[in-house]
Amino acid sequence: MNFNEFTYSGAEDVYSLSGFFGGEVTKGTGTVNTTSTYVHTGTSSLKLAQNQEGFTYKAAIGAGGIDIDRKYRATVWIYDNGNTTAKLYYKLQTAGGVDVTTPNQGEAFQQ
Repeated sequence: MNFNEFTYSGAEDVYSLSGFFGGEVTKGTGTVNTTSTYVHTGTSSLKLAQNQEGFTYKAAIGAGGIDIDRKYRATVWIYDNGNTTAKLYYKLQTAGGVDVTTPNQGEAFQQ
């Protein structure tokens, strides 16, 4: 198992001074929200406005890191206030922030 290919954050842990949630995941340009209406099972969530980037995880590409020829799965919980059309996008970037892939929309699944 390559542990660089797995991470988790529910934004449930306290956002620390290090800039990371648990799992070495950052909040991107989102805002940590502690309003109880919008949390899932804990005390905080990540709030995003249109075109903001949310959970961000950085790992090397290639040997010992992310294999760009492999399929990965990402799941999120989204608070639905009745008029939300949320989409999950992902992209790969070089260490310098240059896009390796264009933002790709994940497959939709709603429960």
